[in-house]
Formats: sequence, structure tokens, C-alpha cells
Amino acid sequence: MCNQLMSYSYKTLFIEAYERTNRLGLSSPCQSDYLSEGRIIDFFTSLKIHWRLSQLYKNIDIEVLSLQCFQVHDYIHMYIDKIIKHNAVFTIGFIKMPNSAFFEFDEKYLIKLLKEGSGKENFNMHAWLTFPSGEILDASILHSIAVKYNKKIRKHAYIGDYPESLTNMQYIPMVLGKEILYKLVSNT
Repeated sequence: MCNQLMSYSYKTLFIEAYERTNRLGLSSPCQSDYLSEGRIIDFFTSLKIHWRLSQLYKNIDIEVLSLQCFQVHDYIHMYIDKIIKHNAVFTIGFIKMPNSAFFEFDEKYLIKLLKEGSGKENFNMHAWLTFPSGEILDASILHSIAVKYNKKIRKHAYIGDYPESLTNMQYIPMVLGKEILYKLVSNT
């Protein structure tokens, strides 16, 4: 098994996720040319995000934030949109690491879920927000990793950067928007 991650283009994978979203008969919350150049998460924006998350998470235990990516990102989405002054895209996919993957799935899994529903099974998927700049905001994965490995972490810790700049992590977008979640909930 290879311990290195191959280089990749988040923008290319995002466009594929856009096409997949449409192919699955779901509405995409953006156009295929949504991603553009430029940085949104600068120093001051990161301070605003940090402060907002600390306020939102003030009375929530880290264990509650763990494995709750859909609820966390749905909850913070409108607050983050106000901070960045753009519409972030709710993005569903998985994360590759050198020796493993978190929440890995493929298009066949999505088709099966849409056809049969999830039943009592938890969704084996991860969610984060993608900004027009191509940067991502993941306000839950660090909590899940901390709980899994019994590590300490600040409640308002998050990943906010270009996915290509992250070391030993690759964000793989598979479908865009929340519509799939509504369909899955209505199918159960």
C-alpha cells in the first residue's frame, strides 16, 4: 500500500461532483463555473470564523460535535455565508489520508441510498462547506478525529484552506447541496 497521497485538483473533483449531482437528478446549488481565483479565508476572515464558531459551540461538548458533520455544517452555513459575504456550497464527500480514508463511498453507494433509502444505517459520508475561491471549511472532522483517538482539541477548531495545501489529507467532493439529505430522510 502506498503511504503517499497523489497530487490532485480539488477544482476538477468539484466539477465532477457538480456533474454527478445533476446525473443523480439532484439540484446543484451552484453552476459548474462556481469556483474562481482568489482567497476568501484571509487572516481577518479566519479570526471572524474562529470567533463565530467559539460562540456557536460555547455550550456544546466535543463528543456531540463528533460525527455530526451534516448538522454542524447545516447549522453554521448561514453564519459563515454572512462572514465571507458569498454563498458557500454544502459539499458531501470523503477524506483520503495516506493509509486510510474517512467516510469513503462511491457513486454506486449514492444511487443505492437514493433508491432504497438508508433505513437505520448511518450515512457513511462527510460534509463541509466549499467557498467560491475553492477553499473549504470543515468545522467537524477535527472533533471526530480527536474523539476517535482520545486527543484534546479546542471546540472551535476547524480546517479552512485550499484542500491542495493540506498535508496528508485530500477532500474528495462527491455531491453538492443538501437535497440528497432531504431525499434520504424522506425515503426512510
